[in-house]
Amino acid sequence: MYDPVCPAPHAYVSNGFVSHNCDEIDKGLGGIASGGGSDSGVSMRVLGSFLTWLNDTTAPVFTMVTANNIVGLPPELLRRGRFNAIFATSLPSPREREDVFEIHLKKRGRTLDEFSKDDVKELIDATDRYVPAEIESIVQDALVDAFSEGEDLAPRHLMKAAQDLVPMSRSFADQIERMDTWAKDNAIPVSRVRTRPAQTEPVSNARRVSARRRG
Repeated sequence: MYDPVCPAPHAYVSNGFVSHNCDEIDKGLGGIASGGGSDSGVSMRVLGSFLTWLNDTTAPVFTMVTANNIVGLPPELLRRGRFNAIFATSLPSPREREDVFEIHLKKRGRTLDEFSKDDVKELIDATDRYVPAEIESIVQDALVDAFSEGEDLAPRHLMKAAQDLVPMSRSFADQIERMDTWAKDNAIPVSRVRTRPAQTEPVSNARRVSARRRG
C-alpha cells in the first residue's frame, strides 16, 4: 500500500496483485491547485511523492482514487497518463432511483411491489435529482412517520418525506452545475443513460472514480 511517509511505498507490495484505494483524495489534496495550502508544503511533498510512485512503480498495483469534488485538485494529478481513465457517476436516473428505493425498502422488510405503479411513478418523478443517500433518508423518515401514526407504510408517507427534504442538487445548485459541466467535458459516465419514460438524465459529479493499473 502507499504510505506518504515511506520513501519506498512499493516496499509494501509483496508477491501478487495489490488493489490500492485512495478514498476522497480531494479532502487531502484539494486546494493545492489554488495555492490554498497552509501546511508548510506538506501536501505538496505528499503529492510529489505519490505522483512519482504512480509514474515509476512497476509493481502489480491497481490504484483507484475517488473524489466528491474535483475543484482544487492539481492538474498534474488529473492529466492522462497518471490514470488510465477518469469516470464520473451521474445523479441517478429514474430507473436507478427506483432500484435505490427498492434496496432500502427491502432492507427494512418492505418493497415497492406493495404500491401501485402510478404511486411508484409519482414517487420516482418527485425525487428527480436526488442522490441515493437522500433516497435512503426518505425511506427512513417515511417509516418513522408511519410508525408515529400507527399505520403501515404508504406512498403518502414517502411523498411527504421527499417533499420535506431539500436535495443537494437544489441547495448547492451552482456547485453541482459546475461539477456537471466538468464531468461532461472530462470524464466517462459510469452508467448508461436510462430513460423512464422518455427523459434524458444529465451526467453529474456526485462522485468521481479514477483508476490505474501498473505492472
